[in-house]
Amino acid sequence: MTAMRHFAVGVLALALWPLAACAAPSERADVLLDRADRTVDAQPTEDAASVEDSASDAEPLDAAVESDVVSLDADPIDADTIDAMADGRATDATRDALDARASDARAGEPVPASRLALLDERVGYGRNARGGQGGTLCRVRTLANAGAGSLRECVTGDVPRWVIFDVSGTINLTDFLRVGSFKTIDGRGANITIAGRSLWLDAAQHVIIENVTITSSVIPPGLAFGGDALTIFDGAHDLWIDHVSTSDCEDGLIDIVEGATDITVSWSRFSNQSKVMLIGSSGTDTRTRNSRVTLHHNFFDRTVQRHPRLRHGTVHAFNNVLRQWQSYGMSSTWDAMLLSERNVFDASASETRAVLTTSVGDPEPRGNARSSNDRLLNGATFEANNPARVLAPTYPYRAETADAALQTRVQSGAGRRNVTGL
Repeated sequence: MTAMRHFAVGVLALALWPLAACAAPSERADVLLDRADRTVDAQPTEDAASVEDSASDAEPLDAAVESDVVSLDADPIDADTIDAMADGRATDATRDALDARASDARAGEPVPASRLALLDERVGYGRNARGGQGGTLCRVRTLANAGAGSLRECVTGDVPRWVIFDVSGTINLTDFLRVGSFKTIDGRGANITIAGRSLWLDAAQHVIIENVTITSSVIPPGLAFGGDALTIFDGAHDLWIDHVSTSDCEDGLIDIVEGATDITVSWSRFSNQSKVMLIGSSGTDTRTRNSRVTLHHNFFDRTVQRHPRLRHGTVHAFNNVLRQWQSYGMSSTWDAMLLSERNVFDASASETRAVLTTSVGDPEPRGNARSSNDRLLNGATFEANNPARVLAPTYPYRAETADAALQTRVQSGAGRRNVTGL
């Protein structure tokens, strides 16, 4: 048992190598062995799951609780886990997680230049989103809700990771998926659908979500919220949502509330939904006054309303296609600023209101809206208000002419697509 315990300490020392990487070579061994010995000898008063639970009262059960997995971010590894490894009592999932952590620490699989090239496509208010740039690859190897090799394991914590998928299929979430800061969820090269529960970007920063389908999110029992595909809130910032297909959620598709800002949603497809995108939860959500969102090359396909519904904040929408909405297209209230530039509004026979600056339903103060070279088809109408107050953004971008060719290109190219050769 003593020999096995020493062996476990040696393995742990390898996993802790990055902690000593900045030390002089003559000091590194002492740093590693001292940290490893203190980790083994420590007698914590709480197990790993308790520590995870205490991090946030609202944190859902994660992989460490549900599958006896020690998270890649867990630090330190508790003595019971090392004893279990030494005498053979550890589960396969625990061993897999520790092996992954040690491998990550020893080398770390670099992000290929072919994937990093995605960053060259950033435009708009979310153009500074770094995602997992500067981190290493994290490979999703299972479609399970949680556990070793799961999407949940890869996106937990704030360590930079570029998440890719070695599997294709549907990940059925049984609880909210809280996405940590400095993450890229890169679905290119696979066919991934995320279903069942909402992805939460709760005060997260520098997150990129690329080329996945998100659908069928439901409100958990006992709650009055949580049925969106993506819920972005509490000051989350520097985010980019690109080539995402989303539909069929119990509440809405994207909520951007509570001061979340510097966000770009691009080349995404929204379908089979009533409430699509909400920016500012209510008139009292005054943190959203500083919210800035860019929407470009998105396809809103026969959805009902909120493309987006904007309160307080600023939206620059260009080169989007709205086809046959059923209530209204975009709306701007509570003194919000909406610049609609070179979008295609292709109205249905029954509903022609493309843009409103008055509310639908509850009475709200008017917002501001300006149209710049939009294409209004089939009787579509644009209700402008104080257009001189609505200023163009200062970031670089190129808005294409809103013509039939743009409409065809967006309708065929938006949403998740097949990408090979990465």
